[in-house]
Amino acid sequence: MVYSTLLATTLFAGSVFAHPYTDISDNPTATIDNGVVIGTSTSLPDSKTIVNQFLGIPFAEKPVRFSPPKPAQPWKSPYDATQYKPACIMKFNYPEAKRNITIKNYATPGPPAGTSEDCLNLNIYTPAGAKAGSKPVAFWIHGGSFSHGSGSLPYYEGSKMAGHEDLVVVTINYRTNIFGFPETYDLPKGKWNLGFLDQRLALSWVQDNIAAFGGDPEKVTIFGESAGSGSVEGLITAPPEPVPFRAAILQSGSANTNITPTGSWINATKLAGCNEDDFDKTLECMRQVPATKLKDLIERAMLNFQPLSDNGTTLANFPRDIRLKSKKDNTIMARVPVLLGSTADEARLQDFMNITIDQALKAWIPDVSDSQVSVLKAYYPIGSPGIKNNFDQVSRIVTELAMQCPTRYIAKDFADADLKSWRFIYNASFANTEIFKGSGAYHSSEIQTLFGTFPEKGATEFQEELSREMQKAWGKFIRNPSEGPGWGQVPEIGIFGDGVSPESDEEPKEALKVVDENIVEPRCVVFEGLWKKVLRVVLSIEMEYLHHHCAKNPIVQRLPCFIWRGISEETGRLSGFRSDQTLAGQCWALYKGTGDRHIEPKAVIDEFPWSSFAEQTDLDPLEYLSPPSNDTSETTACTTTPGPDRLACPGAIAAWFTLVDEKGHVNITAGQCRSATEGSCRTVACAPRGNVTVDRDEVTGHMWNPVTIRCVLSGSGGIWQNNGSTLVIEMGYAGDE
Repeated sequence: MVYSTLLATTLFAGSVFAHPYTDISDNPTATIDNGVVIGTSTSLPDSKTIVNQFLGIPFAEKPVRFSPPKPAQPWKSPYDATQYKPACIMKFNYPEAKRNITIKNYATPGPPAGTSEDCLNLNIYTPAGAKAGSKPVAFWIHGGSFSHGSGSLPYYEGSKMAGHEDLVVVTINYRTNIFGFPETYDLPKGKWNLGFLDQRLALSWVQDNIAAFGGDPEKVTIFGESAGSGSVEGLITAPPEPVPFRAAILQSGSANTNITPTGSWINATKLAGCNEDDFDKTLECMRQVPATKLKDLIERAMLNFQPLSDNGTTLANFPRDIRLKSKKDNTIMARVPVLLGSTADEARLQDFMNITIDQALKAWIPDVSDSQVSVLKAYYPIGSPGIKNNFDQVSRIVTELAMQCPTRYIAKDFADADLKSWRFIYNASFANTEIFKGSGAYHSSEIQTLFGTFPEKGATEFQEELSREMQKAWGKFIRNPSEGPGWGQVPEIGIFGDGVSPESDEEPKEALKVVDENIVEPRCVVFEGLWKKVLRVVLSIEMEYLHHHCAKNPIVQRLPCFIWRGISEETGRLSGFRSDQTLAGQCWALYKGTGDRHIEPKAVIDEFPWSSFAEQTDLDPLEYLSPPSNDTSETTACTTTPGPDRLACPGAIAAWFTLVDEKGHVNITAGQCRSATEGSCRTVACAPRGNVTVDRDEVTGHMWNPVTIRCVLSGSGGIWQNNGSTLVIEMGYAGDE
């Protein structure tokens, strides 16, 4: 999932924000199932448009830490929604210098009501006098790298957008960092991504209640930036049922990479003194740690927490596959019109100021070679237009490879799937919203222009004109998604801002210019293959390459570095593995008896003889692991003495603890089929086995038993010990249990 973990969500937070509204006395009210809600009203600068605000309405009860949200209960007296309520707890990692920059750029001023774990509330901005159920709804999901953020921050104040475009604007809070995305598979499967569950409950609340505030629940558009944009695509490719929106806008982010544990949960439990052998005890201990202490521990340890792919419960395993396949199967995702875009200088951030292009690329792209770096430099030579120095070069390359080009490819995916798809690029910079001199159209810089929340001091006429032009485009799309924002579908792009900057000459600029994508991003044609490699959309790799990635990073070293994440139905090859802490997939431990992924303190082995495997079998392992055809499957009853021609293939294996020896190794005959909860046998459909063997494992002399056997699409796979010296690799099918 690309949630811009590379680019921290950075929003200018000047000490003086615009105060364009005048309080008026008559308080608006709305009546919903929970009770009466009392709001407030403000007038826009034209003094003609009045917007009602209902702030801090709870859509959930105070959440139990590390548990899903529960709907808010009715209140006995009218609810005061005239002021914002607390934001969710935010995380800003050390070292101190970087932390201070992030807080300065993002959290100054901070949320008006501070932070709390009791934070699941939303804000509604609606035109005064709106009849029940009459207005389209814009549902905003904030960014913040899944570490921080709030719908109550000043940048997202929705009165101007609501008033100017005659919309109902909703902004929400959701849990982030360890509180929202604890990164542990030991929680029940449907409860891994608590922050996403918060978002979905807020959407459900809107469906049930927004009509009372003038909104039409049948005309909801979801939109978000950075992590919020990734959340939007997560809702598209793993939608609730029924789908609670009819269109989507993605700003600088997508859900295109599988994200798996980094080890932060285990590290956090150790720091908190809660690393018990029993997970229930660990969880209860972690719930007792004061929130402020837990926040400080993870910040000082510089731990990051991200969503986990949960096979479509809240986050699809392979969003790109789903986008493309939805043309034939329109039930697997929300087939809605989309507007996607990015800023012209996404990576023009302090993070890239003091590093070379070699350092940036080698940290970002696994195993990028010196020759590849040289090629990239050749495409972005210093001295070419817009690239005057090393910082320009680094930021331009990362901007295009990490954001601009991927947005192009994803928009094309939607179009190829016969979905209406439009693109934009924001290319404007103003003195009153710069995060440093020359910061350009940096990541998130479009937000204040879109919402009209830029500071009054230093504002220019063109800044106001550009703000209205963006609001009109978004409003047009939200009111009638099928007709788009006012320009043609891809490959056309709407360019906002025309490159205006504080250093611009007096030459007039156009607020909106429409061009062909190849004119503004010709290099994206060249980089499409590299993008697929980086994001692991479809892998076609040698096993030595796969293992090398796993072994070089001690956090993700596993035995034997096989990843049962999925089989591409189009290619029949494995797809989705993790090469480091931020890119797709995970190497799996094949022991512990839990049948799941685990973070181990050290590697089980340091290398695995994939070359020997290939030489002795004369097979490409990835080709061999193609799923068997349906006509080869058969139903077999599991017994205590299964035949030697069957793979162990339950949908999940979670209760084999009693079958491990003193070393923690599982001793089960290959093919044993066990219930995930009771250890009993059940009937499954397994493909006949076609063994591939290696007479001798050059490293250990033997192989582990088949514990990590997981459902892959409708199947399961595993690596197990056959006779103590033979490596058997198998792919079989079994129904989910």
